[in-house]
Amino acid sequence: MDLTLLKVENRWQKLVEDVVERFLAEGSFSCSCSKCRTDVAAIALNSLPPDYVPVEYAGELAASGEDLLGRLIQAEDAALKALELVNKAPHHSGASQNALINSNEELVRTVLAEVLEHNQEQTWTKPQLSWALAYSLRELAPKYTTTPKGDAYARVEEIHPSSMAAIYVAVHKALKRVQAEFSTR
Repeated sequence: MDLTLLKVENRWQKLVEDVVERFLAEGSFSCSCSKCRTDVAAIALNSLPPDYVPVEYAGELAASGEDLLGRLIQAEDAALKALELVNKAPHHSGASQNALINSNEELVRTVLAEVLEHNQEQTWTKPQLSWALAYSLRELAPKYTTTPKGDAYARVEEIHPSSMAAIYVAVHKALKRVQAEFSTR
């Protein structure tokens, strides 16, 4: 199966983007360019715990009222802190990416594909692999970036053996969790 077809989303992303747009409308930004908005969102998302789910399940797993209020408060707090940083030192130079991308996503997909290639005695369905990808990403600190240079800096960590070990551990834990969850259905 082509793992690039698996679609996951961080449930914080839409909430943070909405908060950033609200702050922009309220005049909280010293600069309203798309680069500054994206920088604020990336910094905020990097400070929040990742909460990835397969896209096809995102609607089913919507937060309840009390949970939503708690998540909104967390998102606002993270966005305010990020906004302070960006307002102090905006980076208008350099190419900006069109979307927020967690550079860990591609790396986890690569490791997941490698693990599956070496462990072919089990057949995995698309929903199982989507959950394995989501659970793996939940185990790793997010690395949202807004520039190719930032993405390169985030990827430098991949060279460190302990970083790669953490990714392999996250993938193996996720596959075991999915195997257990789907065996009880």
